[in-house]
Amino acid sequence: DCSNAKPVADVVDLPFDTRQATHDGQGIVMRSPNLWFRYAHACTGMATVSLCGSQFDTMVAVYRGTECFPGPNRLLAANDDSCGRQSEVTFDAVAGQEYLIEVGGYGQAVGQGVLTLTCEAVANAEFDLGDAPDSSGDRDTRMTAYVSVEAHFPTVASDASGRPSGPLHRN
Repeated sequence: DCSNAKPVADVVDLPFDTRQATHDGQGIVMRSPNLWFRYAHACTGMATVSLCGSQFDTMVAVYRGTECFPGPNRLLAANDDSCGRQSEVTFDAVAGQEYLIEVGGYGQAVGQGVLTLTCEAVANAEFDLGDAPDSSGDRDTRMTAYVSVEAHFPTVASDASGRPSGPLHRN
């Protein structure tokens, strides 16, 4: 179940079996018996979750964060049939962030499968906070969204190290 999501890293053809599973979750993407994995990326780049090579009609969904049970606002990617009747998704991943991966079948399909997780690092990937106003957690500091446009709603805060953190944009 989601609360006991199996931790995984980049892996090739990790076997799984949904034949003894039950459905767990909100049913955003699938309502079939499902399994959950917790994935922490070591790279920033394009991450691929593949069920290609599985022995049944699969579905896969990826959610930002690891809190159960994710809603539609945390859904990053989902797929039903990418490689035949099996599923594969690619999404932008950020090193150190964790993701929930939901694996199941189309309709009520169950069976044995294989999970492959890879991340293709983006060379010199640079992220910035875009035009998000930076208050760095200090609501008394005047913020600007642009050079002369005052900002009223901070979207950036200081993390534990004192660096600004918030919604990232790839340059």
